[in-house]
Amino acid sequence: MATESKTFNVSKKRNKEKGKKKKSMILNA
Repeated sequence: MATESKTFNVSKKRNKEKGKKKKSMILNA
């Protein structure tokens, strides 16, 4: 259970970073 939630949090962080990159790309375009 603990490890599952850990990986879930990591994937959430990655998705956040991906979203930030997408947003910055749109702003730069």
